[in-house]
Amino acid sequence: MPSVFRTPSRSGSVFRRGRGGGAPIPVVPKQRRPSGVGGFFRNLGGDVEGALLGLPGGLKAVSEALGADLWQTLQEGPSRFTDTEGRYGLRPKLEQGELGRKVLRPVAESYKQTYGPLFRGEVDEFLQQVYEHPLGPILDIATVLTLGSGASAKGAQAASRAGAVSKTGRVGRFAERAREPGRVQLRGPGEEASVLEGKRLFGNPLIRSRQKLIDRALKRLPPGTPLVGEWQRYARAAQRAPRQEALGLRLQSRNYLLAVDKLNGKEMAAFNLIRMGPSPREWVAYYLREGVDTPLLRVLENPEIQRLWETPSKKLQIALDEGRKLSKVLTETKLGRDLLGEVPAAERPWLHLRLLSGARFVVDPETGRSLLQGGKPIEQLRAELAAAGRPEPFYAPDRMVAEYVGNPALARQGGGLGVPKVPGSTRKTRAVLAQTGRLALEPDLLGPEFLRTVKYGLYEDLHDALMASAERVPKGAPLRKGWVYVRRKVGRSPEKIPYTQQKLGEFERDLERLLPDLDDDTALIQSLAGESGEILEQGGFYLAVPRRFAKELTGEFNRASSATRKIWEVPTTVWRALILGTRPAFLVNNLVGNNLLYALKFAGRDGLAAYLDALRTTKGGQGLAKLLRSDSTRGLIDDEFMREFFPEQVEGVFGLTQMPGIRSPNIRRSVRAGRVGIIPATQAVAEGTLRRAGVTAALRRSPAVKARLRAMPKETRSLKEAARKELADNPALARQVSDKVNDALGNYLNMSPVERDVLRGLAPFYAWYRTITIITVKLPLNTPGRTNALVKIGEIGAEDEKLLGKLPSYLRGAIPLGPPRGGLQDILLTQAPNPFSTPLQVGMGLRTLGPGAPGRAGGELTGSLNPYIIAASRLLAALEKGEAPKYGLPADILAEVGQTLPPVRLLLGPRESRIYPERRTRLDELLSQAGFSRRRISLAEARRQAALGR
Repeated sequence: MPSVFRTPSRSGSVFRRGRGGGAPIPVVPKQRRPSGVGGFFRNLGGDVEGALLGLPGGLKAVSEALGADLWQTLQEGPSRFTDTEGRYGLRPKLEQGELGRKVLRPVAESYKQTYGPLFRGEVDEFLQQVYEHPLGPILDIATVLTLGSGASAKGAQAASRAGAVSKTGRVGRFAERAREPGRVQLRGPGEEASVLEGKRLFGNPLIRSRQKLIDRALKRLPPGTPLVGEWQRYARAAQRAPRQEALGLRLQSRNYLLAVDKLNGKEMAAFNLIRMGPSPREWVAYYLREGVDTPLLRVLENPEIQRLWETPSKKLQIALDEGRKLSKVLTETKLGRDLLGEVPAAERPWLHLRLLSGARFVVDPETGRSLLQGGKPIEQLRAELAAAGRPEPFYAPDRMVAEYVGNPALARQGGGLGVPKVPGSTRKTRAVLAQTGRLALEPDLLGPEFLRTVKYGLYEDLHDALMASAERVPKGAPLRKGWVYVRRKVGRSPEKIPYTQQKLGEFERDLERLLPDLDDDTALIQSLAGESGEILEQGGFYLAVPRRFAKELTGEFNRASSATRKIWEVPTTVWRALILGTRPAFLVNNLVGNNLLYALKFAGRDGLAAYLDALRTTKGGQGLAKLLRSDSTRGLIDDEFMREFFPEQVEGVFGLTQMPGIRSPNIRRSVRAGRVGIIPATQAVAEGTLRRAGVTAALRRSPAVKARLRAMPKETRSLKEAARKELADNPALARQVSDKVNDALGNYLNMSPVERDVLRGLAPFYAWYRTITIITVKLPLNTPGRTNALVKIGEIGAEDEKLLGKLPSYLRGAIPLGPPRGGLQDILLTQAPNPFSTPLQVGMGLRTLGPGAPGRAGGELTGSLNPYIIAASRLLAALEKGEAPKYGLPADILAEVGQTLPPVRLLLGPRESRIYPERRTRLDELLSQAGFSRRRISLAEARRQAALGR
């Protein structure tokens, strides 16, 4: 038998068509040389590349064929589906139509060419076909196996429901595992650490077996192995619930923060006066009576502030309504965290009114605490306000100046090994600022206090998770290498660990290196370390965890110095936000790409219904509701439901996670007023709507939610209420649904500290590269059938590209528009809206870093790396050649980076290029920035650049 490991055909697909369709033309390799296993994987990579890049062209061909057949059907009517004898038959007409000629027939012929030799007994030829184009056969086998195992599971479930088999028997247990597959079980470092649930297992038995096999293999690795070790996976699972709770709380402040940002200085001063209770005139009378000389009097005597206090503007009233809601949530959060007692929580909103009514702080001689005595009681003040038609006060802290703590990256923050510091505003207040006239009236005080409390809660939960997974270290025993202590709480303060105890492990290891023949003598080591036997006699222990585990769980590594942050993180984040916010193509590309990803995961009746429901809940949804003849939207999953149960699907979208954290309130107000370009629209339309649709589709498919829905009365049946009840009783369902949405559209909240701070600094859009690569890799593993259909469509699209000949990497996947004229060809670029082109682009860039491709890495990776790094490297190279900086190196770097921004590129106009010989106008550049990348290229120049390996 001749060897089947031969040089691959570089034709891309296993069949070729002419422009008019027709029968495929078999591809015969021109040259065959043995190339071994490496050639097989090169062929596999070539198939993957051709299919993914050809996907837009294939979708175009399929949609055109479907449109042509639909139009012809509308014209011919029922006669289209009958033969010459009047018999009804759908298949013959489809085969004779455009869909059959351009799609079905080529796919059938490709199968015939691949598997035909096998049925004819020509095994060598079959193996040769598989060797040259292995992707299709691999997916065919995976599809058959997964469909078969899935069918067996459904059959077992049907038999179990019908009572044909015992639910406790082998078949019954098999059906139950398919219905409730469960999750991977993970254990932390400590001996008494609880077991957590990790990755979701699939119901399909074959995929579930593969997941369990991988889990067992990973658990054989050392548990501290970076990224894949059991401890690292445990840490990622342990941090999910605390971060989700923090995200849910933070989302409750969104409406308030948006409302407050719309207020001017006088309105904000009126806001703070109304929430405290007394009027400006009452404050002035109090300060004059007490003899307090304060600049605050000029603010209080301002007639505009007095008018706003009496008659709030519409914006001010909205902010007050939202402020009352947020103050209530803040109080409940502090009560739940034991940061506030029931009595202080009830008394604090009335502090200023009681103060102005004559109350004073006195020191209790027995306890030494300050107590507010005298003045009018709260019930009397409440009655007086009701009689006067004035609103009741609500709590917000008193401060001299505002403190910025609002961090949009809250979900990515880490805590630390120490006990979280209690927010200062939770301590007992004696109204010193109010009595001395040093109140800050203009800044927002409630929002920062709320976010500070949420941050404290996140840190406390992460610290509790650390302690729950820690190992006990007896006092006087050395700490293992690579481990760190976790300080417990002693009241509100962290426990004290003696310095000698902290360094005992290092001392012992140093001693062993100096005296390798020394017997293990704990008493000697303790005496040399300066410890006495008293520690062992007292008993007790400390808590410790592996350092790497702690960093994964708490994100402690993201604590960078201020200088590093200003030099590295801030400029890159601002540049990234400007790129996304000023380029309309960001919206267009995400709209196309995310809809494709959604369709791949949630295709089917439930997915389509969920998609339409999500559109109905957006602005303008009433029109769509009428189109669908729907009288009510009460049963739809709305934004409020998403914020309550799935906050990570609201905060975890790509657009929000790429926004910079702005410290200046004025700049933040201006940015929010300008809506940060198109980022909010992209977040709402291209991400938020689809994630809400994914949640709806997953809930529709949940057996538990279906059961609750069927049990509800028909006239009040509502998916949202059924899901709400089930989620309240079964919190694990929220995680299961969220995982399914993340599988489809990505998860931008689970990056490790190194990924957040190092890799994303090197590659500003690392979060997208990572997410789409994970989705692409998981697609054939979890849904091989849909992947197989996707590949077949991509192969159809790859045929059109062959008409253009060899193209450079950045033009691959282009769709020809009409025939060439004079060596010029109009093309439609498709890589930007095609989400699956990103892994290929990154892979091609990384491939240029290897041997055999010198000098190409810069060009391939320019679009992926940090623009400041690229600009600095170019300017430094120019300096080595003797070229002097034009404005100075820092200014030149900023100028170089600025030229990459869409508005600047539009202002400067298109650059001349040999591959685009015709002079492009600013309108062409504007259309390109809007996502309509139609170009006219020189075919000769394109092929020349491709020959150079570009």
